[in-house]
Amino acid sequence: MCLIGFELLTERSVRILPNSSFSISILWNGVKIAASVGKDRYNQHSFILPYRRITATGRFHHSTDKLSFLQKTSFQVSPCRLVKCPSVPLEDLKLAINLPQRDTLEPLYRNCSLRFCKKNEDEFTKYTLYLDPRSVEEHSINQYQINLSHLIPRHFKHFLH
Repeated sequence: MCLIGFELLTERSVRILPNSSFSISILWNGVKIAASVGKDRYNQHSFILPYRRITATGRFHHSTDKLSFLQKTSFQVSPCRLVKCPSVPLEDLKLAINLPQRDTLEPLYRNCSLRFCKKNEDEFTKYTLYLDPRSVEEHSINQYQINLSHLIPRHFKHFLH
């Protein structure tokens, strides 16, 4: 059985406004894996430093507590929760991402990377995926799909077996 998850990482410092929320989910052959939905809601002003998690699949997180200055400088959301891969053969893999406001991470491909996490039996591995501008599709304001299908022949078939 193969378990996978994704984390959206910032490549630069990002200012987060109160009541902002980020979400991410996995689309396997065009169908959303329900257990993969991840949402992070920030209820206070925050600042996320480069190479920190902004949101991740498979869990919900609400930052409601007041953070000290030291906590704010090292703040990031919890890691992804891995989800079971569907039994249907993988032909198309995308991530759906919703951002709170247009200028938060524009352009997405230049300001973010993904961490792909995989667990097969006793082996747990993490891979950093840098975004190609052609892989990021804007579907509506603040709603994106990242097409990872071009990685399937080279990487994912090897990862998922």
